[in-house]
Amino acid sequence: MNGGISPNLENAQSIEMGNDVATLTCTHGKIALWMGRKATSDTIKRILMGVSAVDSCITHEFDIVCDFNSIQQHENSGFVLVFYARAENGKYRVTFSVPFSKQNALMHFADTIIDRLKTDDQTCHILWSGSNLKMGQLFKEFETIDGWRLRNVETKEKEDSS
Repeated sequence: MNGGISPNLENAQSIEMGNDVATLTCTHGKIALWMGRKATSDTIKRILMGVSAVDSCITHEFDIVCDFNSIQQHENSGFVLVFYARAENGKYRVTFSVPFSKQNALMHFADTIIDRLKTDDQTCHILWSGSNLKMGQLFKEFETIDGWRLRNVETKEKEDSS
């Protein structure tokens, strides 16, 4: 894995991995994905698809502000409408859920992230039921991304039973 050395994740509480344009920090309950403005569409799509390959049961909720007619376009792209309310200037504040089991939803989510990267770095907090095994599988999914490396492993200390 990491330069031929398998990271010891047996007692891991969190792991951090990434490259210069993206960082994924993972615990048993959450994945935090940071993407810098220089992240490419291919990298973002590969990361989202990699997370889906490890755990396709994940869903991620996020908000956007859009025209009413755009809501159905997002739904047609695989997003699931959770909530909407009128906002300013005739727009709507909309909460969508992205099912990681649907490739079209992930690709549309990646396009949404790329759009947002035009103005600022992006961070997504994704809830999941992770494990040390799944964290290791995530690293294995991404180890071939250019410059991807394991940056940090935080472990819980074993209690001394003496």
